[in-house]
Amino acid sequence: MNSLIAVLLIFNTPITKIAFMGNKSISANELSAVMLSKKGEEYDDAILNFDLKKITQLYKDWGFFSAEITPKVNVTEQFAELVFLIKEETRSKIRTVIIEENKDERIRKLANVHVNDFFIQEKIYITTKKIEDYYQNRGFPFASVSTLNVPDSGFLIFKIDKGALSYVGTIEVKGTKACNPNVIRREIELHTGNIFNKAKLYNSQRGIYTLGFFSTVNVDVVKHLLDTVDLVFTVRELKSRVLNFGVGFSIPLSFCNYR
Repeated sequence: MNSLIAVLLIFNTPITKIAFMGNKSISANELSAVMLSKKGEEYDDAILNFDLKKITQLYKDWGFFSAEITPKVNVTEQFAELVFLIKEETRSKIRTVIIEENKDERIRKLANVHVNDFFIQEKIYITTKKIEDYYQNRGFPFASVSTLNVPDSGFLIFKIDKGALSYVGTIEVKGTKACNPNVIRREIELHTGNIFNKAKLYNSQRGIYTLGFFSTVNVDVVKHLLDTVDLVFTVRELKSRVLNFGVGFSIPLSFCNYR
């Protein structure tokens, strides 16, 4: 990446032009979308440095690891013009996919990336999440997957850390005032002594939400012993069931090692 040429910052100078030259694979709209600098807004060289990093990262996410981005800046008292000169260079392809510490052929079938694909970060990320979900649904709540890209050799390596096989210990319900906790417990698909299963945990959250009594349902997975995790469901009751109509919600789920 070429160094950003220092320019004199003139306050209250509006940006009148943002252009890209040499971008063949990523459109100007996609490049502009990751930038903070916008036409009509005040020019700031610190923001330009941020934009340069974001554009460079976008090219890396698309598999252009050697792309060169050079900003050309023309600033006067009346206007600021930004032109990004782009050399995309060669786009790397995956030659070998390695999944370490794995002998299960079903894992390889989860991959969204294959030999001769480009190193597209979104596909790599989807693959890591699928592998993590696979193990988290089979008793390994803290399973994690990291990746190593070696573009020059074409290697894409997935490293799996399953963690310990874990069973459900205690199940605690917090936050209830008017609602009987047993109503909530009937929706929980996991029970003490079960092998941990992330999918069943999500299903339990959804079941509690559908009761219509709660605005939020959070779940903490707390590592208790080497092979045991405790589940803590924390709910917030609605003041009235009527308030539940039209309320949107997300399903937060947190994993932590300690209480």
